[in-house]
Amino acid sequence: MENVSFTFEDAQRISNTVLAQERSKYAVKPVDLTSQADELVIINVTATTKYADGTQDGNLSFWNEITHLYAAYDPVQTVRVRAANTADTLPTGYVFARFQGVTSRSGVVGPLYIAVTVRTSGGSASITVVTDVVCTPTGLEVTSATLSGADSFVANDFLSLTDVVAGTYLGNANRVVKVNSTATGLTFGAITDSTAATFIGLADAPSVYGVGNAYKIVGIASTGASLEFYNNIVTSRYSITGGGNPAGPSYTSLNLVNDTATPGGNKYYGTGSGGVRGWQSIQAILDAIADLTERVTELEAL
Repeated sequence: MENVSFTFEDAQRISNTVLAQERSKYAVKPVDLTSQADELVIINVTATTKYADGTQDGNLSFWNEITHLYAAYDPVQTVRVRAANTADTLPTGYVFARFQGVTSRSGVVGPLYIAVTVRTSGGSASITVVTDVVCTPTGLEVTSATLSGADSFVANDFLSLTDVVAGTYLGNANRVVKVNSTATGLTFGAITDSTAATFIGLADAPSVYGVGNAYKIVGIASTGASLEFYNNIVTSRYSITGGGNPAGPSYTSLNLVNDTATPGGNKYYGTGSGGVRGWQSIQAILDAIADLTERVTELEAL
């Protein structure tokens, strides 16, 4: 293995890298708000309603290195928080604040003033972070990046984004992210495209089945934009009787007026001398033909 020598600058970079890692790992610690004034803490703003003094409700939180989520202290430490500009209202969610008061447990009302603005424009403040460390034959090569101005805020999770209205994942399981009703940010909402579990739950279907709709069929409405229930009725006229809804228990099969299952031989369906419909004997027709044939024969003999 080749010997590797380290310069003072190499050692300093290693030291800075280790220090940065240590600070990153242990940066967020439980804070006793009654004694550590001006400490930078994480507050979860729980409501946009402001009190008379301009403060809002919030809970002290910390960054969980295992779950990579913000979490509330146990037991919950309630605080009051307000923006540096007292005319502003803080959105619900996680913010960074400098403590200048006390928790509600002490019985003293002391507001927390927002000291670190999010996504601000301009400014000269900057921080340097190590992005990569490579061991080479000549020493360690450390790659770093400098964030300044509007880039100095880094969101660690979705809820910390400034345009996300929802302050927690709790109660939002199986919901989707959607633009809020005022079109000013993102929030959680129901999956409205697939919430109907029944036919009448569809937006373009009848709202109720109804007793009067029994045995009806579903068809497209006259507007061509929705579904409706319609009667499925078979009607009859003249020599055909029966009908009704084929799916209903009172449906009567179609048949001829005065029809019978066994009309007998040499019959035809028609009307008798009195105009009554029914099966008529063909013998009358045969007799008439015979009579007509006899008369023709008599005429030919003259």
